[in-house]
Amino acid sequence: MTSEQLLHTAILIPSLEPDHRLVTYAKDLENAGFSHRIIVDDGSGESFQPIFTQLEKEGCVVLHHDVNHGKGVALKTGYRWIQENMPECEAVLTADSDGQHTVPDCLSVISKLYDGEDALYLGSRDFSLPNVPPKSRIGNRSTSVVFKLCYGKWLPDTQTGLRAFRASELPFMISIEGDRYEYEMNVLISCARRGLPMIPVTIETVYENGNEGTHFHPIRDSWRIYKLILGSFFKFMGASLICVLVDQVFAGLFASWLLPLLGVTEHRTLVWLSGFLARLISSVVNFTLNKAFVFKMIQACAKAKARVVQKDMTEKNIRMQLNLGHTFGHALETCAGLGKIAHGDAVAWGIGRALCLSQKLGLCANEYKEEVFELLEYFGWETAAAPKCFCPKDGAKKILCAMKRDKKNSSNKVRVILQSGLCETVITEVSDKDILKCL
Repeated sequence: MTSEQLLHTAILIPSLEPDHRLVTYAKDLENAGFSHRIIVDDGSGESFQPIFTQLEKEGCVVLHHDVNHGKGVALKTGYRWIQENMPECEAVLTADSDGQHTVPDCLSVISKLYDGEDALYLGSRDFSLPNVPPKSRIGNRSTSVVFKLCYGKWLPDTQTGLRAFRASELPFMISIEGDRYEYEMNVLISCARRGLPMIPVTIETVYENGNEGTHFHPIRDSWRIYKLILGSFFKFMGASLICVLVDQVFAGLFASWLLPLLGVTEHRTLVWLSGFLARLISSVVNFTLNKAFVFKMIQACAKAKARVVQKDMTEKNIRMQLNLGHTFGHALETCAGLGKIAHGDAVAWGIGRALCLSQKLGLCANEYKEEVFELLEYFGWETAAAPKCFCPKDGAKKILCAMKRDKKNSSNKVRVILQSGLCETVITEVSDKDILKCL
């Protein structure tokens, strides 16, 4: 961790009715190298203004809300200020004002960010320690379990306020809904849906005075959090259940009443036609229920790709990571001929070949490769080395020749995008011999 990196880091602290420990904390942060400290007074009232005045004297930027709006609004107020006033900012760190996040932990989390991949880094406490209040231990553990069941990601501390991310993610963080404590859970859900990695970083577990300084309301705020987790999950599962119900009801109506009225009585025809018509209706219902979600997801994907392209207009670095499977896929399209295979099908086949090569080179585990293959096969994509659209005896050599003409190559070796794990991309050059092993 360098002093130059800290100069390009903003630490944001939302605060409601703080005591003088916040002033001491701000001084300690400055001594550690955090020169850009943004404090958001979330409607603390007149009696607390001397503390915020002192923070301004210590060099902090203090933003004020006239009334209490909630932690989510306070964080987004700070994010907007950073976005508008700190063009040099490279990383954002958020921390709580109640003394739970020590200065060494702040340094540890931001150091992991600068040394690692683009991700959301979460300062994670150990809830098995004896100093953790029972309600915090039970609440955090149960939330982690529910989050894992709904979104497939185990996070040991879902309610941590110590978080770090690249400044380029500020528009994404500002766009996430939520005004109060539920905003932080919404961030985790949004990252899980988008595929942005969430990386826990172990920190000290600090609870001062039994956590009496917290403004977290156990019933009201827990309800908001669980409503988000379960609501987002059951919203789409509910749509699927509705479609199943519609399918079954209309299949019964067509088979037992409507089609016989029209003179269709032959059993096989009745079963086939009633099933076809019911599925047609349920498909329309499914589209109607989910179209807003699907279009929003497509829009989010397009924006994510645009951010990557903007960072690397000449395709020399991070933008190349978007090409997983493309080197193999483009070669297959070339060899198969125009119109013989759709671009998406070719790239899907190419992803399978890239994962096969990753596994043979020892970059990824065989279990991860098989998991990707299972996913591709679930959607009907080919994973065999010889695709059906192009499988002559010398097909492997022809595909290799096409790969060697790819624009991304800079030497006599083929440059490919491989993976060592989920969201862990490796850009490397490989020999013809290694490629042929996968074809």
